[in-house]
Amino acid sequence: MSDQKQELDICPFCHGLELKVIHNEYLDDYRVKCRNCGCNGPEAATEAEAAALWNSDAQLELVVCKRCDMHPIVGKFTVRTDNTLSWYVKCLECGVVGIQSRFKGRAISLWNKEQEKES
Repeated sequence: MSDQKQELDICPFCHGLELKVIHNEYLDDYRVKCRNCGCNGPEAATEAEAAALWNSDAQLELVVCKRCDMHPIVGKFTVRTDNTLSWYVKCLECGVVGIQSRFKGRAISLWNKEQEKES
């Protein structure tokens, strides 16, 4: 592995800078993890590939609902009072809805944090 580390772009969900490439020894893969909001980048075979995928605007992981083990959806709606857009994450199986946010990435990040607490 090269001594030169690739610089990581800011977290697209929380705009945090506390990022680290982590190695899953069991699966022998790598991914970038934001220490601020807890989101994960896509799995990769090498540390450099994980960093490149993170920086390429690849779809970041939305964790499954811990109550029913199903994949949630991301939705949006317009707030009637000020006509702004708001995002949410919802599990269609059990009906759990995450905290709403004006930012899609933030809604996903908050969902992921809540699901980690449920574990």
